[in-house]
Amino acid sequence: MKIKILSLLLIATVGISNAQVSVSKQSQGKFKELAKKDFDLIKTKKTIFVMDGIDIEDMRPVLTEVWKVNPFEVVSREEFTENKVTYITDSNAIFEVVGQVKSSDIATATYLVMQYYYPSNIKNNNGKLKYDKNEVAAIFLSGSLEGISEIIKTGKFGDIQEQMYNYQPGYLKNYFQNINNHLLNNTSTWVYETEFDKTKMKALKTATLYVPEYVKMNAVWDGRRSGNEDASLLFNDYEFKVEYIDDDALNTKILKNKSGEEFYYLVYTREIGNKMMTIVNAKTGDIIYKDYTIMSFFVKSKDFKELSKIIKK
Repeated sequence: MKIKILSLLLIATVGISNAQVSVSKQSQGKFKELAKKDFDLIKTKKTIFVMDGIDIEDMRPVLTEVWKVNPFEVVSREEFTENKVTYITDSNAIFEVVGQVKSSDIATATYLVMQYYYPSNIKNNNGKLKYDKNEVAAIFLSGSLEGISEIIKTGKFGDIQEQMYNYQPGYLKNYFQNINNHLLNNTSTWVYETEFDKTKMKALKTATLYVPEYVKMNAVWDGRRSGNEDASLLFNDYEFKVEYIDDDALNTKILKNKSGEEFYYLVYTREIGNKMMTIVNAKTGDIIYKDYTIMSFFVKSKDFKELSKIIKK
């Protein structure tokens, strides 16, 4: 029976690849905004960032730059697991990768999520901890379908950096920066909504929009999918500067942006049969454009045509 259930979960995972930020009491189900008392409480905590396959010394300076809402400590998965009693306390909040399951009428989907929570009702039974997780924020990770399935099947979180597109220090910098800003300003944000900032979108009249190359594998242009050699057709109806960029190169560009350059990049994600597209300001971590479309799967040229219309307004 266990094998059968696992197989169903893996099958449902096909067609899923998420990368989105939520600042709310739960990242699944209905939107539940954080109350003022929640924001006040998280500011009294110490955040424990649990890293999987990323050098702690690489992440510490990144977090020092962008994480201001409360004190923090960076630890490895091994350190966290071996000394969980030390870290799961009333005075700490935890940021770690976890698996989550979302069910709908047509499928059950499994996600890899960086969940931010604080523990409560902690019980220690001979070293075995039981506690409630009070979610504050979440980052949905994005990667190859095969990679997600392999991590789910093996439970080896240390492979995430190799398998996920956006689990690298540069991308995480902007995610943590975005969440930090929401928490400082006492504002919630929801994954499943469409919104954009008209004023900030005008920057794309002159700025280059960088599109990570993994988008090529999930795009339809000129009514068909015909291979990477035709990938530029995706931008036929986009009237401004746009450029494909290698996924690793984009991570490095974000991480090494010491001059504070305002450049913008697109993140494409999908959830079962629904599509999410966001545009991020790499300097501030702001998401200036977010589009959630139901019953749509691939990135299409008309998506960029719609972007052009918004930028011109």
